[in-house]
Amino acid sequence: MSAGELPGRTVALRANSGGREDNLPPVTGATGVPWKARVGSPPLIVLAYERPERRGLVFARWTDPARVGRDRGRKRSLGVTVRDTAGRLNLDLVAAAERKLRAFYTDVLAGRDPGSELSGDSGEIASDSGTASPLTLRDGYALALRCDGTGLYARATRQHQDAQSAADTAMDVLGHGARWTDVTPARAAEVWRTLARRHCNEGRSGPRHAEVVVSTLYTVARWLRDNAYLPADACRAERTWRMRLKAEWEKLTGRTVAPRRPRHTETERRAIVAALPDADPRLRLAVALGAGLRLGQVLRVMRGDVALERTAECPHGRVVVRGRGRKPGETVDLTAEQRAEVDDALAGYLREYEAAYTPTCQNVLAESSGASSRMRPAPSTHAADGRVTDYALFPGGKLARGIARLRSERRVLDRRSALGMFHHLERSSGVEPVAGRGWYGIRRRSTDLPPRTPATLA
Repeated sequence: MSAGELPGRTVALRANSGGREDNLPPVTGATGVPWKARVGSPPLIVLAYERPERRGLVFARWTDPARVGRDRGRKRSLGVTVRDTAGRLNLDLVAAAERKLRAFYTDVLAGRDPGSELSGDSGEIASDSGTASPLTLRDGYALALRCDGTGLYARATRQHQDAQSAADTAMDVLGHGARWTDVTPARAAEVWRTLARRHCNEGRSGPRHAEVVVSTLYTVARWLRDNAYLPADACRAERTWRMRLKAEWEKLTGRTVAPRRPRHTETERRAIVAALPDADPRLRLAVALGAGLRLGQVLRVMRGDVALERTAECPHGRVVVRGRGRKPGETVDLTAEQRAEVDDALAGYLREYEAAYTPTCQNVLAESSGASSRMRPAPSTHAADGRVTDYALFPGGKLARGIARLRSERRVLDRRSALGMFHHLERSSGVEPVAGRGWYGIRRRSTDLPPRTPATLA
């Protein structure tokens, strides 16, 4: 199949096809899902087929005439995919897969180890002339940064956007056509050295940006190796590359590399506290419950994570803030002020949800503090009879006259919207927003408080 023809047609090879054997059988493709193609005729047929459960990789299956019994059936990854980032069949990728399939068939026919020259083993892609062309940075990033479930990301997120930006920067320095197999530690060092010079001349690309660019480069390379697009020893990182980056950055720029930890001053903190009563009620509750925690963790708190029962151990109740991945959670024993904010929220903007709320048997008071570090499975928000079994304390969307309307689907206030609310609060209080500070300034200010002081703004 050529790049300009639709799948499903039988394509005959021509004698002037760039040096290919003119006696090879045609490749027949199918338009079904998953994609399939085959080459050959009995007794030797090699079938290529797409495996969605393996990130969309194309595998080859054939019967080895040199073996007997059940061992005759063999399969191997071709190391390619045939779909673009939107999940559609890409004719160029289909053509590349067919070229690999022909080379694979030739190896099997000649009795050689099939696929030894394919990207699954050597990081190379067959060209139109039948020779092997290496996997370039452009192709490697395109494969790994798909957000259709077959790459590093299941969907388009802020992290995916940051990774794509880092990829663009790396390709701008090293070249879009650079080969992954040629990216040695010395070539990776060219990235941060170029960014350091750019920082001196133009004031762009700080050390943290350089670290993200190189880290993304190595993360993508590891994904390509794990998925048989690169050989096992290609583009491996030095264990001390971050230390080298910091030392060389300081030498090239003449500036000490230190983490930037912006805080709100005491005057700014008091101004923000004074303006809180006029802010969005969801922001007021978030600040009250988790000023010292990560914003994303606070926004994921569900009603089932809140225990309003007053006990000797927790006289004002308890809230379990769940963790995710390597970020641990925390169990918050409410203060009188925090309990008042929770009661105001349940009787205020959450009144419709609270009126329909029927709690399950789960009791967060019975959970140990270690359980807060585990992410709870997503609950079924609405039961069949219309009861609400759980709901988010910070629902997304706009409030209707200060009330979150009851919805059948679970919508949670996202981090970007919450930060927008916080920046609006800063401006209304006369505090100028600072890039990179936001909620972090409040969070770090709260954790800087003396021991035994509740992590709130009040």
